Amino acid sequence: MDNHQNKHRSVDKDNKLKIVFFLSVCYFSASLIMVIATDSLSLLSEAGHMLADVGGLALALFAINYTRKPPTPERTFGFFRLEIHTSLTNSVVLVVLSIYILNEGFIRMFNPPLI
Repeated sequence: MDNHQNKHRSVDKDNKLKIVFFLSVCYFSASLIMVIATDSLSLLSEAGHMLADVGGLALALFAINYTRKPPTPERTFGFFRLEIHTSLTNSVVLVVLSIYILNEGFIRMFNPPLI
């Protein structure tokens, strides 16, 4: 396969990832609106999950574009480690979000909201 075909496949994958990102943002927005309207903990967890997905996709798009930079004298292998750092960041966000949802659940268990 020549370089032109590889570049075309890469652009095609980027476009698919951008479409998934856009759809996820729309779904997150709808979830967030419903959380505000209903004060539902299950919808809050869904909105948090979607926020983590949107953030992960945004980080992935950023990392993909950034790792295409050419190597420098200091970074002879390029910027491929950025993908590892973005994965770590996404994982930390998921853990923090899980702790927040767990905390909200405990608060509501002892002080349930009126429905």
